[in-house]
Amino acid sequence: MSLTLPATHQTSEASQSTRYSSDNDFNPEEAPSLFTREELRQFAADDAEAGRRIGKILAALFIYTIVAMSVAIWWSFRTIGH
Repeated sequence: MSLTLPATHQTSEASQSTRYSSDNDFNPEEAPSLFTREELRQFAADDAEAGRRIGKILAALFIYTIVAMSVAIWWSFRTIGH
């Protein structure tokens, strides 16, 4: 399957208005910090704890799936008589 593109490419020359003028460019170094360093450290610690908990939940769900499928396989073989 081949993809053919048009031979010509047309662009519009309309100027687009921007939300901010070049005089009011945003500089992140000049912006006041919304959080203190201690709050940022606490956010990072909370994120790490959430990551550990999510990992434990995913591991438990994986193990549950293995156990449930093992029981289903065992029951199927027992019922069929193999």
